[in-house]
Amino acid sequence: LLGVAVEDEVSQMGVGVYTTPPSMGRVMFPCWDHPADKATFDFHITVDDTLYVVANGDLTGIDYDMGQATYNWTVTQPMSTYLAAISSSDYVDLVDSTYSWIHYYVFPWEVEDALGSFVNVDLMMDNLESLFGPYPWNCKYSYVETPKGDMEHMSEVYHYQMFINGSTNFDPIVAHEMGHMWWGDCVTESEWTDVWLSEGFATYCEALWAETYGWAAYDTYMVDQIMIPYLQSGELFPLADPEELWGYTTYEKGASVLHMLRHILGDADFYASLADYFEHHAFGTATSLDLRDHIELITGDDIDWFFDTWVFDWGYPIYGFDYSSEQSGSDWDVTIDLDQLQSIGPVFVMPVEFQIAGASGDTIVVMWNDLQSDTETFTVPFEPVVVRLDPGHFILSTNLLGVGDEPVPPGHGTGTMRMVPNPSPGPVRVEWTGTGSMRMDIRVFDTAGRIVATSTVEEGEERVLLLDRLPSGSYLVEARCPGNLRQVARLVLI
Repeated sequence: LLGVAVEDEVSQMGVGVYTTPPSMGRVMFPCWDHPADKATFDFHITVDDTLYVVANGDLTGIDYDMGQATYNWTVTQPMSTYLAAISSSDYVDLVDSTYSWIHYYVFPWEVEDALGSFVNVDLMMDNLESLFGPYPWNCKYSYVETPKGDMEHMSEVYHYQMFINGSTNFDPIVAHEMGHMWWGDCVTESEWTDVWLSEGFATYCEALWAETYGWAAYDTYMVDQIMIPYLQSGELFPLADPEELWGYTTYEKGASVLHMLRHILGDADFYASLADYFEHHAFGTATSLDLRDHIELITGDDIDWFFDTWVFDWGYPIYGFDYSSEQSGSDWDVTIDLDQLQSIGPVFVMPVEFQIAGASGDTIVVMWNDLQSDTETFTVPFEPVVVRLDPGHFILSTNLLGVGDEPVPPGHGTGTMRMVPNPSPGPVRVEWTGTGSMRMDIRVFDTAGRIVATSTVEEGEERVLLLDRLPSGSYLVEARCPGNLRQVARLVLI
């Protein structure tokens, strides 16, 4: 998108999301037109004097002459050329009630709605400054109402007209674009192939805004709005050098990688690493390897095991696990068997948490999993009733979709589910003792975690799956019955 003209507004921007490469600054002015191409800017835009012009930086003067007005906007710090933008309309300039350097340029008939939709902007700025340091630009910060959006132009975010509706329903988008002022605009990816350093970070800022309402809100947002949408997208390519620049991988998987890193490192080292990374690359460029190196510098630990798989390799883990328990004196030994079932991508090295729960207590144990099939025994001071994988939702895996999660503990009257025959050439009968003839909802997942078949067997019907249209290979079959009964079994089609 280069320019948009409507009855009430005209705008020009330096990025085209449907072009290759997406930078389009060269259409506006002579430039190298690359993310690493940074410069200071001095805009002079002449319009009818009934209009108002907004551009990057600060307004340094307006000259009026014979019914026309020339606006002079200036950027004194280096900015990537793709972030340059101008917009003109009969804007009303609303000044934030907390910070006089925050502005909202909106259409005259949208003033009342804007006051409602931007009510939390000052709190968002407080939050991000507390996490990442002061707003890095020595000029205004603003949202500019446009018929197309949103886009993180430095100091003047283009904000979609439909999102200014008097409510705060679109706060995540407002926070996302604000996060870009640090990540993407100030520290810019050296190449478009590392665009997750911009979009993944900004998407994570959405969750950080949710966190201001409490950890439960953060967890819910991460799972429901970021991690699960990525897992359901079908995208499996690497985060660095992605097949699609503006897809779920660079946005949602990128944010999920930061979520996992934060848990692995702990808050202190995570934010200290980001501060060091920002300090050394502000107003310049960076790569995924730069981020890795700053983490290793701050923590003193090798983090290649994480970046090699989550950033530079394909896919995500599909965990399957089982457990058994045995009394040992006054304690209980719980043996957990963990398998990685994915056929695409590497064996992921991760600290995998399990919650062991019983009537008299519960505890979190951690298995350092670096094998496709792993086993470890943990001792707890109570009789275990159930074991849950990744109860805190700290790993981007199909466990979040329910695949491979929470095997039914033995001896609780629900029996064991199996596929007959298995391996099978096609039709499969589902046998699950202890569930009688009750209704059964079935989902079949491939080894990339994608749902490839679904079926509902009503009460009294024969539990047969017709899967002859699926290619040969391994699958996970999940069945659910009323009463919160659920099991997962592995199926091989031949």
